[in-house]
Amino acid sequence: MVETSIVPLLPDAPLVQPEEAKAMWEEYQCLQDSILTDEDFLFFVEFTEWEETDRGTRKRLRRLSANSRADAQALLAKRPGAVISKRKVKSACRKMAKFFGYDLPETGAGQVEIRQEGKFTVFIERGDGYVHIEWLDAMLRTVKASSTVMLRSPKGRNWIGKGGAHADERFSEDFAIGETSFTRAVNRAILDAVGFGEESAEEVSSSVTLPGETPEEMPKRALGRARGEAKPPRPEQPPAEPPILKSTTDLFNLCWQEFGIQPAQVLQTAGYERAQDLEGQNLREVYLQVHAVHHTTAVPAQG
Repeated sequence: MVETSIVPLLPDAPLVQPEEAKAMWEEYQCLQDSILTDEDFLFFVEFTEWEETDRGTRKRLRRLSANSRADAQALLAKRPGAVISKRKVKSACRKMAKFFGYDLPETGAGQVEIRQEGKFTVFIERGDGYVHIEWLDAMLRTVKASSTVMLRSPKGRNWIGKGGAHADERFSEDFAIGETSFTRAVNRAILDAVGFGEESAEEVSSSVTLPGETPEEMPKRALGRARGEAKPPRPEQPPAEPPILKSTTDLFNLCWQEFGIQPAQVLQTAGYERAQDLEGQNLREVYLQVHAVHHTTAVPAQG
């Protein structure tokens, strides 16, 4: 008769003690402080607001991007309760890769395949440690891209990073779609290899739905706005210098925060039918048009 016994299943244990982990984190922070500058980061002003969705009223985390710490602080001054965060951009990730000794794939020397998939022409490049795919429309403009890269560490470990980009995001030039897709893939591989749970600026969403919120938790003024109640007037004031507006998303977010109006109202006020009609326009001038109409009747959206 074979005797059996029950062996208790023990949870995984950390490989280092808390003091060692803290020392490693401080060493990582010291490395960043030594080799990275503000130019290696994209700054965000983060705040929450309420919006109507097909599932009811929900709170969303919004992020407005700023090219510098000063621009972020200027945005922050207009939004009580908001906070500033920052994420690494391409230059920061490449510096980290250099100092950690990661071997990045070299592009441009791979095998190229071109094929037709329905109405799209598909460009595929396969090289040592990477695969890059772009979908082109009938005018040979890139509409989306997907990239997979493999990063090699000095200790022999391989790290896989995947990224993608689409024309519906914020890109107006064809090359930026493929470039951003590949940058996201490389950045993810580098930051995964570094292992401190960071995400790069290129993959941060401009808004995130926060779970567990209900209309009953909304501030009274925001709830009234969601129900379509009239907005109380506010005193006349001169238009403030708007922050740098890099995309229609920045414009819509700013108008929502400043005047509490939806994108459709922004377009109607400025005399446009679709968001795509704003491409190539001076977004600062569009903002000033909206300000001239709405600044005396609107109240700022709640952060």
